[in-house]
Amino acid sequence: MNPTLALRQAQQLWNELARRDALRAILDSPDGEDLQTFFDTGIAEIEALRERIEKLGVHFGGHKALDFGCGVGRLTRALARYFRHVVGVDIAYEMLVRARSLRPPDNCSFVLNCRADLRLFRDGSFDLAYSSLTLQHLPSQLALAYLREFVRVVRPGGIIAFNLPSHRVRPGRIRRWVGQSALAILQLLAYYGRRFGMNPIVPMRGIPSCRVVSTLQVAGARLLAVEPSNCAGPDWASYAYYAIVPVSDPAS
Repeated sequence: MNPTLALRQAQQLWNELARRDALRAILDSPDGEDLQTFFDTGIAEIEALRERIEKLGVHFGGHKALDFGCGVGRLTRALARYFRHVVGVDIAYEMLVRARSLRPPDNCSFVLNCRADLRLFRDGSFDLAYSSLTLQHLPSQLALAYLREFVRVVRPGGIIAFNLPSHRVRPGRIRRWVGQSALAILQLLAYYGRRFGMNPIVPMRGIPSCRVVSTLQVAGARLLAVEPSNCAGPDWASYAYYAIVPVSDPAS
């Protein structure tokens, strides 16, 4: 798919989801869950991230962090406990409007990016680039392009962490029923769902782990760990990736 078209479709989808119910679009949770509980899940996720990165022998914290696919700032706010400035980036204007309306900490900022790159940031701008439950909704060409950009915008010695599904371990329900006709049925469901006020269907896409690792390494990152993740649910084999941008040896 053309990257520009894919980005436009993703932007339309997430703007629509944000207008309907931004919190449930980000984290499917029980009805009636309050805002504080929603943000507490972000605090717990970032605390687990901190513990894992420090077990890998790397300091967690610093001057600046990037939260890619920030939505309403669930993780942006949690990262602000450890970094002097956190930039949340999202493709959906409506998500960012909601994020700013929820009184984030002063050291959080939110930026709209509708490009297939992160050209608005200079090389080596961040100590950490983190993305959770975001790349899996993008075509592989776009997701891999953003991974290369993570390597570029993170400083030497900085960390890149994200999660991604790799491949299906069992077919989805519709695919089991109709095989190759699944796409046509999903498109019909999406069309009639919009007409009758149902939530749009959010696509889930995987990238083989070997391809993800290769992309990071070719871009110049050094892999620290690849570990099982549940980011895409039980139908997928998914992984959490941790990589570092190496510090250049002055003698080389």
